Amino acid sequence: MYRHLGDALIDVQTVVSELVTNAVRARCNRLVLALDGHHGYVRIAATDDAAGEPTKRTPTPDHNSGRGLHVVDALSARWGVDRNDSEKTVWADVALTGDLGPTFACRD
Repeated sequence: MYRHLGDALIDVQTVVSELVTNAVRARCNRLVLALDGHHGYVRIAATDDAAGEPTKRTPTPDHNSGRGLHVVDALSARWGVDRNDSEKTVWADVALTGDLGPTFACRD
């Protein structure tokens, strides 16, 4: 699923919202959000100190939560979890169209 940055903006915003919401609901004390733009994708990474591992759940229609990682999975080209000491980073890559190149010019 490739698209231009403008088309992917809503997906990036939604993935950010889901990852941050999951960290807050897991009762993290510290949360760092990073967005890293690449030529073909945007990586969204939420690092937190909450206990446990994020897992996809299977909520019933009457549950008010439990769909966040399904949304992340649907909107991203790939996602995963990296563990480092007492923190974990949940990351997702939202694909863009081709090589967008730089959007600014540097002066000497």
